[in-house]
Amino acid sequence: MTSKKLLLELIGRQKKQAHLSGDFDRLEAETEIDDDGGMTITLDAVEIGFSFDKNGRFLGIFNWKQ
Repeated sequence: MTSKKLLLELIGRQKKQAHLSGDFDRLEAETEIDDDGGMTITLDAVEIGFSFDKNGRFLGIFNWKQ
């Protein structure tokens, strides 16, 4: 399983009680495929994104507000 699939699976397993309590925002992941086949995963509730190459290898985390 690639890093990006593991990350998406982890986000998808967020406990319902956590965001219903108001202590945490609900994480909704948006994915975008680049022209070169890489994937960018963005989480709206936070100001960071995760970047992966076309083979699913993790490239890094970035602040999408900057």
